[in-house]
Amino acid sequence: MSNTQKRKILYGRTLRELQKQIKFQEKAAYVPISAVKFYEHEKYPYQILVEKKWLAKGRKYELNKTI
Repeated sequence: MSNTQKRKILYGRTLRELQKQIKFQEKAAYVPISAVKFYEHEKYPYQILVEKKWLAKGRKYELNKTI
């Protein structure tokens, strides 16, 4: 991955796995900017969009399952 990448999608097989990914990415200055999406019939059904911290000022997120 490039150092200039500002947004990326995190994937998880379970909501707990995705939460671990989010915590790991927060150490690298990424913060969630969307709600968790659930896509049935996918290998990694839980997905969330993250963005570099300095771009996402004032944005909130929720870790709720949405269909």
